[in-house]
Amino acid sequence: MSKIGPIAQSDTSIITDGLIYNMDFSKFSCFPRTGTTSTDLEGSLTGTVNNGASFSTDFLGIFNFDGVDDQIDYGKPAILETYPLSIEVWFFADGTDTKNDGIITKGTTRGSSSQRSWDIFGNGTNLIFMVSNGSSNIVVIQNTYPALEQWHHLVCLWDGTTNSNGAKMYLNGSLFVEGTASATNFATAHNIFAGGSRSGFFWDGKIAVTRFYNKVLSAEEVAINYNALKERFGLW
Repeated sequence: MSKIGPIAQSDTSIITDGLIYNMDFSKFSCFPRTGTTSTDLEGSLTGTVNNGASFSTDFLGIFNFDGVDDQIDYGKPAILETYPLSIEVWFFADGTDTKNDGIITKGTTRGSSSQRSWDIFGNGTNLIFMVSNGSSNIVVIQNTYPALEQWHHLVCLWDGTTNSNGAKMYLNGSLFVEGTASATNFATAHNIFAGGSRSGFFWDGKIAVTRFYNKVLSAEEVAINYNALKERFGLW
C-alpha cells in the first residue's frame, strides 16, 4: 500500500550538499508516468527504461524489475567518474529474488573485474559493494543480505583513498559494514544500470530512489536521508 501524506511525500530534508544526481520516481519531473525516459532532478541527465521495467504509483512512484532482463540505463555521466562518491538507493527485493544479482551496477559483465567500475550486488548470501580498477577488485565489503519483501535504504561510499575503513555501507540509517581499499586507481569505462546488466544476473525487485553524491556522506547525513523518506516506505 502506498504511503500518502505530507511527511511521506516530502524529501525537502535530504542532504543537498554534494548531491549531483537524483532519480526519485515519485516526482513527475523525474518520470512523467509514461514513456521510457527518466530525468535526474539535479542536472537533467536522462536514463532509459529498457526491456519492460514497469512503473507503479505504489509508494508514490517506483519501478519494478522482473529479474529476467529489466533495467534502467543511466548512461555514463562524467560527473560520476570520480571519487569520493556516495551511492544511495531505496530498494525492495521480491520474495522470488535469488539474492545473486546486481541492484545498481556501473559495468557490463558481472563476473569480470575488467567489465565493472563498481557494483552493488548479492552473491546468494551477502550484499556486496565492490569497486574495480579494471583488473582487480580494490574494494570488497559485504554483510548478510537483508530481508526480502521489505524496503531498505542503502548507502555505499568510498573516499577514494586507502585510508583505514574508507569504504562503508549503511543499511537503514546504521553502519552495516566497513573496510579498506587496496589501491586508489579505479575504472570509469562503463554505464550505470539499475536492475543489473548481465544475462542471468538481473535483479528481481523494486527501486524508488537512486542518488549520487560527490563526497562521503557522514553517519549523521546518512541518518538524515533515511529519516526523510522512511515513512513513505512504511518504516518507523
